[in-house]
Amino acid sequence: MTFQGLAFLLMPAEAGRTGALVETDERWTLPEPPGSRTDVMLWGRGPLSSGMSLADVARFALRRERALRSIRRHQVAAPSSGEVGLHRLPPPTLAGGAGRNRIRAAILSGALVELWSVSQVRRVIDEVADAAGGSSPVARFAAGSGGSAVIRMHPGTRGVAIVRAARSGDPVDPRWAGEALATLERNKLGGVPRLLGQGEVAGASWTSESVLAGRRPARLLTGVAHEVAEACAAFPRSERPADAHDQDLHAVADTFPRWSSTLADLANEVNEVARAVPSAMRHGDLWTGNLLVRGRHLAGIVDWDAWHPSALPGTDLLHLVAMDQGLRAGRGLGETWLRSPWTTDVFRAATADYWAATRIAPNKRLLSAVGIAWWAGQVAASVRRLPLLAEDDRWAHSNVDQVLEGIGGRG
Repeated sequence: MTFQGLAFLLMPAEAGRTGALVETDERWTLPEPPGSRTDVMLWGRGPLSSGMSLADVARFALRRERALRSIRRHQVAAPSSGEVGLHRLPPPTLAGGAGRNRIRAAILSGALVELWSVSQVRRVIDEVADAAGGSSPVARFAAGSGGSAVIRMHPGTRGVAIVRAARSGDPVDPRWAGEALATLERNKLGGVPRLLGQGEVAGASWTSESVLAGRRPARLLTGVAHEVAEACAAFPRSERPADAHDQDLHAVADTFPRWSSTLADLANEVNEVARAVPSAMRHGDLWTGNLLVRGRHLAGIVDWDAWHPSALPGTDLLHLVAMDQGLRAGRGLGETWLRSPWTTDVFRAATADYWAATRIAPNKRLLSAVGIAWWAGQVAASVRRLPLLAEDDRWAHSNVDQVLEGIGGRG
């Protein structure tokens, strides 16, 4: 999904122009030159997933760099142009600082190469930039999650803006995150980007938002965790029961039908708990990578594409604490869940003020339901953005099978 979705944004937007997409294999086999009827060929593949052996990862990186050097040297594009655009596709950012992520990117990154057989092409991403009030052609952008692109622009006198773009209707269509920002603005919540505009052009959806000051923290400080809990307590709430977990559990069952009976039982169990507490808006991916700090204080919460208006209270804070613990220890979702992070002293300390502010007494049954809701939300989001994960036996075993087997053995 990352490669195909991003490639769409680099396809020609002009009528009469043609484009072709060639996804290479893990050996990075070079493409044939574009045919006479192809104005643009996009070639490459997405980033490598974690969990592979060091030898396999090293071979992948070496073959990638050899292929990219060969393209630069021989210019696989047609002789009439030779114009080549290279875009690195890094793996997801993890906690641990910029140095660690630079090393991961150097090894695991994919690449997307633009090969033009004409001198000038107006791409979908250029149409997006113009519609958002920026300038084109777009020379630089960052590859976002699930095939989206993030463009930093200076639209006239309005200062710096972030433009997010994706193929319309894709799971990462930015209009959904735009709804979150609009909802938060209506509720007068600070510390979140302000929605500046949105639209659709050339088959792509886009939003523009303000840029918050601050930096992403390398680790979760205790004081920042308490400030995040305070922010979460101000998220919109409703007396209607939460339903995000129900949707997520059904999505997981659709992807892994062998577990459909167990997941249906879990949905009933969590639904019963949800009827006893108010629901709350959920960020959906609240970890240090989506926080901004200034000094030792929270400055903002960004990247709202996984939000939901009606979730079990406490789910975001469990994600914050559990992800921090898991990343520090090098554990994935499934292994982290099996350690029941909702029962730890760290989670209790981080959420004490939150429960007091929301007037909810977090008993054992509620916290267990929050743990299930958190897991289901993360699995559903992962396979929605990267459908090939469902076919990855190692990922499914670690993050789905072992968790559900563990749930079955709770007694």
